[in-house]
Amino acid sequence: MKNWQKKVLAVVLAVALIVTGFATSTFMDGNSNKVVKETTVSKTNDNKSDVAKADIVSTKDTKTEKSKEPNVSENKNNLDNKIGDPDKKIDYQKIIRETKDEDYRKAVKVKKGGFVVIRKEDKNTKPIEEEQWYKDAKATDSEVIMENTIKDNDGKEYNQVSYKITTDEKDIWSIIDNTNSQNTVEIAEPVYKYFTSEESVPSAEDNKGMDKQWYLKDQKLESVWGNEDYGNTAGEGTVVAVIDTGVDYNHEDLQDNIWTNSAEVSGTTGADDDNNGYVDDVHGINLIDPNETPMDDHGHGTHVAGIIAMENNNVGGVGIAYKSKIMPIKAGGSDGTFNSTDIAKGIEYAYKNGADVINMSFGSSAHSALIENALQDAFGSCVLVAAAGNESAPTADAPPMFSNKVNMYPAAYSYVIGVMAYDENNKFASFSNWDYAPNANAEYEVVAPGVSVYSTLPNGRYASWNGTSMAAPMVSAEAAILRSSLKDKDTYSSRYIMGQLVGATEDTITYCNEDVKKTYNYKKLSLTASLTNKPKPNITVDEIYAFDSEDISKANNGDGIIQPGETIDLAIGLRNQWGAAKDVTITVNATTNGIDNQYVEFVSDKEVGIDDIGSFGTQNNGFKYNESKTVVGVEHPIRIKIKENAPNDLNIQFNINYKAKNGLDENDTTVYRQSYDTTYTIHIVKGTVLSGKITEDTTLTADNYYIIKNSLLIPKGVTVNVEPGTKIQFWASDQYSAYGDNYIACISVKGNMHFNGTESQPIDLFPGKDFEQYCVNVKKSDSGTVDMNYVNITNPTIDISSGSHLNCVQNMDLVYDRYFYNGNLCIDTKGARIDAEYLGKSKISNFRSKSFDMGAMVFGNMDTVLFDNCYLTSNFYGDGFIGNVKSSINCTYLVNEATVDLDYGTSRYASKLVNPGEYFRTPDCSVVSNIYNVNGKKYVAYKFDNYFYRENYVDGYDTKAFDNYLTLEKVLEKNNANLAMLNLNDTDEKNILNKVFNDILGEGSSKDLELAGGYYYDEDNDKILDVKGEETSNVERYSFSKDSKIGTYRIYNSAVTCYGNRNLRKYVLVEFPEEAKDSVINNPNISLENTGVLKNAAFKGNAILNRLICTDTSEWMKIITPSNSNLTYMATDNYWGTTDENLIQKQLVDFDTNVQYGDIITSPYLNEPSEETYPCVSDIYITDKNGDKVDTVGNGTYDVHVLFNRDMDKNTDPMVSYGPDDPYTDYTLKGQWNSSREWVGKMPIKVLINQGHQYFRVKDAVAADDHWLTTGTDWGRFEFDVTASGAEALTLQSEGRVGSIYLNWTQDEYDTMAGFNIYRSETGEEGSFKKINSSILSSEEKEYEDKKVEAGKKYYYYFTVVDTAMSESRPSNITTNASVDDKPPVIRHTPLKSIINGVGATITATVKDNIGVQGVTLFYRMEGEENYKSVAMNNTTGINYTAHIDAEDMNVGNLQYYIEATDGTNYAYSGSIGEPNIVPVESKAYISAVRAESGIVGKSMTGTVKGINFNENDKVVIDDKEVDTEYISAKELKFTYKPEYMGKKDVQLTENQVVVSSYKEAFDVTDPNVRVYNDEDIVVKELNIEKYIYLKTNFSGKLKSLEVKMSDKSFISSISNISSSSTGGVYKYKFDNQTINGGKLGYFYYYNATTESKPEITSVKINGVEVENLDYDQDRISFIEQSEYVPVKSIKAKNSSVTLDIGDSFTPEVTVSPANATYHDYVEYSYDSSILKQNEDGSFTAIQSGGTKMCINSDGVSEYVYVTVNEIPVKEITSESKKYSGTVGNIVTIKVNAKPLDSIATINWSYNDEAVRLIESTDNGRTCVFELTKPCSTTVTAYYNNAKCEIPIEIFKDEAYVEFGQDIVTMYADETYTADAQIRNETSNQKRNIQWTSSNTAVAEVNSDGIIIAKGNGYAVISASLEKSSQKASIIVLVNSSATSYELGDVNMDGKVTAVDAMLALKLALLDNPTDAILGLADVNGDGKITAVDAMRILQYATGEITQFK
Repeated sequence: MKNWQKKVLAVVLAVALIVTGFATSTFMDGNSNKVVKETTVSKTNDNKSDVAKADIVSTKDTKTEKSKEPNVSENKNNLDNKIGDPDKKIDYQKIIRETKDEDYRKAVKVKKGGFVVIRKEDKNTKPIEEEQWYKDAKATDSEVIMENTIKDNDGKEYNQVSYKITTDEKDIWSIIDNTNSQNTVEIAEPVYKYFTSEESVPSAEDNKGMDKQWYLKDQKLESVWGNEDYGNTAGEGTVVAVIDTGVDYNHEDLQDNIWTNSAEVSGTTGADDDNNGYVDDVHGINLIDPNETPMDDHGHGTHVAGIIAMENNNVGGVGIAYKSKIMPIKAGGSDGTFNSTDIAKGIEYAYKNGADVINMSFGSSAHSALIENALQDAFGSCVLVAAAGNESAPTADAPPMFSNKVNMYPAAYSYVIGVMAYDENNKFASFSNWDYAPNANAEYEVVAPGVSVYSTLPNGRYASWNGTSMAAPMVSAEAAILRSSLKDKDTYSSRYIMGQLVGATEDTITYCNEDVKKTYNYKKLSLTASLTNKPKPNITVDEIYAFDSEDISKANNGDGIIQPGETIDLAIGLRNQWGAAKDVTITVNATTNGIDNQYVEFVSDKEVGIDDIGSFGTQNNGFKYNESKTVVGVEHPIRIKIKENAPNDLNIQFNINYKAKNGLDENDTTVYRQSYDTTYTIHIVKGTVLSGKITEDTTLTADNYYIIKNSLLIPKGVTVNVEPGTKIQFWASDQYSAYGDNYIACISVKGNMHFNGTESQPIDLFPGKDFEQYCVNVKKSDSGTVDMNYVNITNPTIDISSGSHLNCVQNMDLVYDRYFYNGNLCIDTKGARIDAEYLGKSKISNFRSKSFDMGAMVFGNMDTVLFDNCYLTSNFYGDGFIGNVKSSINCTYLVNEATVDLDYGTSRYASKLVNPGEYFRTPDCSVVSNIYNVNGKKYVAYKFDNYFYRENYVDGYDTKAFDNYLTLEKVLEKNNANLAMLNLNDTDEKNILNKVFNDILGEGSSKDLELAGGYYYDEDNDKILDVKGEETSNVERYSFSKDSKIGTYRIYNSAVTCYGNRNLRKYVLVEFPEEAKDSVINNPNISLENTGVLKNAAFKGNAILNRLICTDTSEWMKIITPSNSNLTYMATDNYWGTTDENLIQKQLVDFDTNVQYGDIITSPYLNEPSEETYPCVSDIYITDKNGDKVDTVGNGTYDVHVLFNRDMDKNTDPMVSYGPDDPYTDYTLKGQWNSSREWVGKMPIKVLINQGHQYFRVKDAVAADDHWLTTGTDWGRFEFDVTASGAEALTLQSEGRVGSIYLNWTQDEYDTMAGFNIYRSETGEEGSFKKINSSILSSEEKEYEDKKVEAGKKYYYYFTVVDTAMSESRPSNITTNASVDDKPPVIRHTPLKSIINGVGATITATVKDNIGVQGVTLFYRMEGEENYKSVAMNNTTGINYTAHIDAEDMNVGNLQYYIEATDGTNYAYSGSIGEPNIVPVESKAYISAVRAESGIVGKSMTGTVKGINFNENDKVVIDDKEVDTEYISAKELKFTYKPEYMGKKDVQLTENQVVVSSYKEAFDVTDPNVRVYNDEDIVVKELNIEKYIYLKTNFSGKLKSLEVKMSDKSFISSISNISSSSTGGVYKYKFDNQTINGGKLGYFYYYNATTESKPEITSVKINGVEVENLDYDQDRISFIEQSEYVPVKSIKAKNSSVTLDIGDSFTPEVTVSPANATYHDYVEYSYDSSILKQNEDGSFTAIQSGGTKMCINSDGVSEYVYVTVNEIPVKEITSESKKYSGTVGNIVTIKVNAKPLDSIATINWSYNDEAVRLIESTDNGRTCVFELTKPCSTTVTAYYNNAKCEIPIEIFKDEAYVEFGQDIVTMYADETYTADAQIRNETSNQKRNIQWTSSNTAVAEVNSDGIIIAKGNGYAVISASLEKSSQKASIIVLVNSSATSYELGDVNMDGKVTAVDAMLALKLALLDNPTDAILGLADVNGDGKITAVDAMRILQYATGEITQFK
């Protein structure tokens, strides 16, 4: 396909996508007056058509007789159609139904405290206060909002009154529902909240001007204002009502354009002079507070008003209609919300007081009947405009994929212009709501400017705002301009103005929605077009009805279903959106692709003319109505006959269009048509409709086709038989689709219904066409019977008595089921359901559901049933599993998981079987009486809280009661006991019961007691037997019956009887032999194992076939028990797909999973499926050509053996296939039956590439004895591997070489092999491998050399085989290797500058290598020595190495040394033998040791300093003071020193007052007078009080360090320190020689709880010396006993609040009571220390303004004093500098002074944040640091209240740059070069570093000092730039070694000669000394130097002009 062809196709496809739509389709039965939904009508366009230009015309007479009738088809394309055409009566019931939706109620916002009621009233109507709904609502008040006179359908007038009802009830929606349920009101609704539609609210701007109003030019307003062609008007004489948050009517740009109520201006203040219901409404009204004016307290309304009518006064901007008047109506509060009652009142006020346009820049999804009534009343005189909203949401007719779809009211009403927004670039605004189906429902009609809209704000301000709120007043203003030109409202109606505004423009705004890949073209607002153009007709097909009444043709039966041979009439209605249409003709054909439908005959013409249609008008071909205003026929039909030979289930498509002329422009000769056909599809049915009631026995036969379209009842006493082969369709055309679906297709059976299908002629039950997702509903009710045999059912929802040979299939993810609830039609979305008392030999497939609470379920008893790929949910409240299945025998559960579409994606869900099979309880038994020994037996009473079987209601109805009774007796017999068999004629035995009564209920109890005893009724022999089976006369026969079998003793008022009971009581009387031990009697063994009752009759013989090879067990069907560990479930004798007990257990959720659950017993289990089980695959295995079983296959042919659990029909082959993933049908096998239970298929494997895991799929094998039993879809349970075969397969080897890694491999070749791919990784981790060959290696290539490697670095490789289909094999083995290293280590070393003789020297270096350093050696000698000595350098950390040269090896002179490093292969040097590093060894003084005894402060001491190179001028310095020094020798000095303070002393040596050497911590000085002590007490050990314990000292001197060692507590220093640390209770602090004079060293917290031990301080060191006088006394932390403790009862401050100025002081006056309280004198204060400081005398001084809450505490009792410190205001601010300047990037520090000086108030700053950036503000705003960010002149302002200081800053462009001395350099590897980079034009006041980068670090690196280090051959660019500057300077680096050869002329060594090489050669021509290697590459003419000639020759060579250089 050529490019132009592709483009044409793309356009065609795009148009096809755009033009898809929907229309309403209905079918009418004229005789029965029924309207039946037939099928979907589809359109092929978005209802777009050409728009005609408008002319002067009235729309009053554009409607025909239809206009007098209601428009009955309200669902005009969908359920969210436009509501409330002003020509229609409002459908209140529809609104009520809409508001009942829960999603609707969640979405809308309502005002609490009231609701709205609309009702009809006449003289007989009672007051609302007497209405029951008023009382139910607990209403407290009512207010009339609106009152109108309305006509009903018969033309009778009545009053319609709208009330606002006040109530304190909170549940408004319940009140609404209750009120709407009563027939005394038309509708009740909440007071809805509406919201403004501005998108954002930026801060107001001070600057003003029309230059900000881009929309004025956009709308070409300057060409309209004052232009006579346009009426010479700017809206003069019109009034625009702005219903909003009010308007600032005093704004200088609005005040002269505010509407004035003249009657009120000259009227009486406080009176309603014009009787309009509002007092003093001079400039509009305030509905929020009627006592106030409509002044704006939000800003939104003022902004809207300014867009419309800002004055033309050169003050600010200009309004679009600047001569119009604004009528302010305040309905919105200061929070921007509106109530529906206020909106309705505002609309009423506007139209009654002369408004021409009403602007509504607010909206809500709430559909208010109150507002709709008001708008309809206003439409006759006002143009209505509203904002579409800002949620980026489509209209409600969008598909479900749009979760935010919504209609925004009032914009969504068809007679309100809904306004969307666009921006200055004609782009649709991202925030704007949008119309999903333009013209279809006419929600939003036009797009107007709505981004950056500049307008007024209150208080003389202006701002630019975004939102559809700003777009709506654009339309309102232009409506005012139109109205000012077209003043005659009788001629130019509101509808006409709307048509001009929307229909006359041909400009569009395009919006593309990515979600649906669809482009929309919306009408763009254009004032000039509205004033000059005439709208063109915009007609769409609106309604379609079809009729088959008997008066049309005798062949018609009028049943509403179109059948072959019938003649139908089509009734068609059109709707015109804009303009006017005349000469309108409707056309119809039945042509598809140019071919007429062979089953259609047109009886009438294919065209019919209808009346003209005006704007918003509808017209039709003569709809006929009955008295109920229902469409019953058509006067001028398109009549069509369906031919007799039309087949069943045929869809016939009719194409509908129109022809029309422009009714507004006589000169327009265009014939307008729809650009597409509206298609209408009719479904043809041959069949009999069954509905209503079948009153006599009936047989449904196979020669008929039956349709259940409504409820069908088979009453009691009636039998319906269904013959074999009969087909019954459920769901068909809806009889009332135009009025909302309200029917249910179901069969309800109260009599008998027998479905008698056969294997060869099954019965089919299925949903009809277009109803494929609906259910087939057949249910028995009451005592009805439904039996089904051999029936296929699609989407079953059935409740039957029995079923056999059913095939039940769900064909969609969801099934719809309709039903009525409380009179309302409801629709459930769920899975299919079956309820069968018995179901056998049947198949259930694909049952599933999206909904978790309405899942697919199966109920009843199952026998030999297949559950195939189902997702069945569970009902935990039932007593079965998979819902309520009671038993499951021989069933197959095959892969019971299903893929479910969840809208947002698909997911797999597995079934859950809950409460499987029989379950048994372990009874709870307790002894409740004494043991009584009577007549040689022992008697005792037991209490049982539950018994053994599932139906168990102790002391209540129990269907298993008698079973439990017999089981209880068996249990007792195993305990050598029986239920008691008393002889009540024996007084002693009878008395036992009275004694037991007293034991259980207490003596004298008035209650009765019943106990089970040892007699029962034998129903078979009609006898009373005892539990031993012997007939007895001990009880009376008449007291027992078949319904009351269990013998029960009853004791009441000492009277004892025995009678039969149907229930087993919780108390039983038991008898033991006399020799029984009491311990046995008190502890009977009643465990289930001891009962013998454990049996499995309900869940056995089943095959549970999960995909056990899937390790995600969430995809397995699980057997689950309830959370009752007292239960045991029997699930024995089943096959679980495995014999691995661990895997069996993983298919259960029971006691072993969670001890709260019951236990499931699965053992014994079956090793394979039973042959009685529903047919299934029992195993699949593969054999090779030798007959051996294999799991992995390669090249060749294999046999696949499929084994079944029972005999299968050998005449039918199963479908066997395999594949790697869903649907597992990649390859289908052919084979044959080897036996009746084994099928063998041939599996040829031709592709040798490894295919990985493959999975089998088997289906449709047929049982030999019953062909109905076919196997399900068995997939994913059996797997195998396909791999490449042969000995040499996928084997990879590697070898490391210099600069590369060599790979080679072996692999068998085969026919479809294409070649190989090589993959490499640097880590070997999965997912990290990347392909390194650029194209596929051929199959002959089996080696590869990877040259893109780093030496010594390890790489990982594998390869894959690629076939001719470009699929790849699995990876080969992974091999790893590294290339041989040829790079030496890199040494970095800074040579020593000097060495002191006699001290020695330490040499350091950093060494790194690409693979690792093996060793580093230091070689050294003194200059003049012959040989070097060596010492190994030690690796200290990372890449750091160190070595030491002893002093003895050096003397004064020069030391020579070099460093050698090796990686084991290569060597590197810093220095060398020939050129070593040289460092002088100098003779300088040096201290090696200090000898001195510890000194004592105040006492002189002497010491000795040892070292070298001393002289007589040297002085010893201690404590920064020179001390007496005596020179002894060059190696010794003596000193005398008198210490002033304790500590470890440093000794320094000075020469001419210059320190030449020092010695740290030479000796200690102690001070016996220094004390460290504590003196606080903590008393009363019972009180939990936390206190500081301070450690104090009398030390005076310089503090360098402090060390405290203590137990249990943490120590905190009180002195400012430079560092701290703590380990093991030792706390260390360092200080900067801080001078102290005694005082607090620090503190710890002590909390004197009774359990807390006293802390102990064991040592304190000051300046490193331990204090000898540690006077820390634990006993000072003393305790007293509780008896001595007197608690504080109260604490009271004299003043509760104090106000201070800064510097003031006060002392809190506090009284603590009682006076003898233990803690009377211990008062603590907590407060904000930034505001107050506490003085030593206990007073407090105010230090900063603010407030603090001072807490005064004593002994846990608190009092509070509130302290306020007044701020000293700043009166004057001055700057230290009048002006600042700098370059972009500079930092400027600005300081200001504030007066008075004692004020500490914070100064604020304002500035342009584009020009400067505030970095830091300190000193309460008096110092600010700014970064300069943009070249300009700007001002920063410091201010405090009225004090202000403006400081100008001049910011210059940063013109600094870096410059190199040369632009190219040549180097050898490992060479270094220092780049000569200079900074030019630097004006920054900040030092800026040069930043260095290299374009190729493999060639050259550069460090931060600009030193370039050559690394390897090639070309690199070294760049230098200044910080915060984008300018760069570059130098080219060429590195090459002569040992490497490149092509002559390849200067940059990239493997080719190009123009770049010529450029480099030209640069090299200017270089004095290039390296020989580079010279050899660039000197192409061989003259020994590089010149411009060489550059030219290289360029000629590169361009092909020459082919050689010489």
